[in-house]
Amino acid sequence: MKNLIALLFSLFLINNFYAQIIESPEAFESKTSVAVNQSKDLAAITNLNTSKRSVTTTGVNATYINSAVFTDNATYVKVLQQRAAKYDVKNSENYNEKSKSSYNVVFNTKRGNMSVNYDDSGEIKSSQEQYKNVALPKAVIVNIMKAYPDWRFNTNICSVVYQKNKGHVTTYKVKISNGKQSKTVKSDDKGNII
Repeated sequence: MKNLIALLFSLFLINNFYAQIIESPEAFESKTSVAVNQSKDLAAITNLNTSKRSVTTTGVNATYINSAVFTDNATYVKVLQQRAAKYDVKNSENYNEKSKSSYNVVFNTKRGNMSVNYDDSGEIKSSQEQYKNVALPKAVIVNIMKAYPDWRFNTNICSVVYQKNKGHVTTYKVKISNGKQSKTVKSDDKGNII
């Protein structure tokens, strides 16, 4: 019973803590670099488990945005994903309309980075993203607290992998500690400990 009360109190504190986080404008600033890739696509990503849901977003990167809509990621993650979806490779100085090339574009911020592979029409084929110390989804927090009730959260890394026709897969590596002991717990975005 004591653990349950402590868990509920901790959730209340964490929820209020994350609600108070205000992103500074610097968190949304990004630098972009483009590389032309005339080789085959990025290595295939396997074992992606996502569900298909319908939304009304349209445009060249609607598939990318639609698969990200249902993830519970931090605001600055969603902002960077929106920037990647709106990025137009045709406006890049490296764009060659006569070549069937793919374009690797890297978006960097202070809190994470994103490597996106676009085809020659500007559609996102795949992306690999990594962010530091994001606001964790409640399901992740609850399940880690249930599994490790006397441990505290320290840092985390959020990894997002996207592949066209398969969607987004988000995982979290959360560093927790209990006194002098520390460990890293890996979880999916639904809170399942991996």
